[in-house]
Amino acid sequence: MHKRTLRKKMTRIAVFGLLLSSLTPLTAFAHSTGPVHDKAPSSREAGKMQTGWVQDGSVWYYTGTDGAMMTGWQKIDGTWYYLASSGAMMTGWQKLDGTWYYLAPSGAMMTGWQKLGNEWYFLYDSGAMAADTLLPDGCYVDGSGKWLPSAASSAYDKQAAGAASDQSAGSTVSVGNQLADQVFQLVNQERAKEGLRSLKRDDTLDAVAGVRAQEIPIFMDQTHNRPDGSSFSTAFEENGYDNYRIIAENLASGFSTADSVMSGWMGSSGHRKNILNSKITEIGISVNYADGVYYWVQEFGG
Repeated sequence: MHKRTLRKKMTRIAVFGLLLSSLTPLTAFAHSTGPVHDKAPSSREAGKMQTGWVQDGSVWYYTGTDGAMMTGWQKIDGTWYYLASSGAMMTGWQKLDGTWYYLAPSGAMMTGWQKLGNEWYFLYDSGAMAADTLLPDGCYVDGSGKWLPSAASSAYDKQAAGAASDQSAGSTVSVGNQLADQVFQLVNQERAKEGLRSLKRDDTLDAVAGVRAQEIPIFMDQTHNRPDGSSFSTAFEENGYDNYRIIAENLASGFSTADSVMSGWMGSSGHRKNILNSKITEIGISVNYADGVYYWVQEFGG
């Protein structure tokens, strides 16, 4: 599902946990942009064999060192391209062997979160489009691959919904606190594996996390902005946490246990970097259960 590290006004976001850290569509959303063919391809000079990228009208082809036209998937200078049976470089959405891929105008195979038109899509490292699934970062994409920001989907959380349906407001808060405590323990276990010092639990950061946990059921996207459009960093300042060198945020929804949400965060490079950041010294955590979905927040400071 977008990361910024700064002093005050320049903040580091993980991309979401939807995780939308900041896994939104966490931390910032990883993507790859292929090279633009901005150089004229090799040209025939006095009968020389043409190799590399070759343009014929508006169509690009790639020929090997033996002059043979390449087809199918080709990794060229570290970037994957798909060349049709005619040799033509393909762009845009392509369904290949039953799987959808998106190829940039440059032909480069895209990965990670991509906003195409007005919709967000997630493309695995293989380039394959995710569909009808809850991603490790907590975002849900429908059968067409579109991210559904409001859906962190009951289909994946029926057990959690049933368990919580009979709870009173007081016991729900208690369960949320227990889950937050479990996440805190798991965070420090992960840091210990990497030889990093344990984080301290900070009351002010807990308060910030509590505010954000109430906000993200209303609005949660890749920017980590708040419902009023302001940066997530304003929640730190409003709660008196304003003497920092670095802050970061991880968000997630749709996970029903501390173990599962931590597995999701640790499986996402952006969220993982926040959890294992050596410059981070303290953390606040909050868990909110709303309309059958658990919303998870980690706020980091240092």
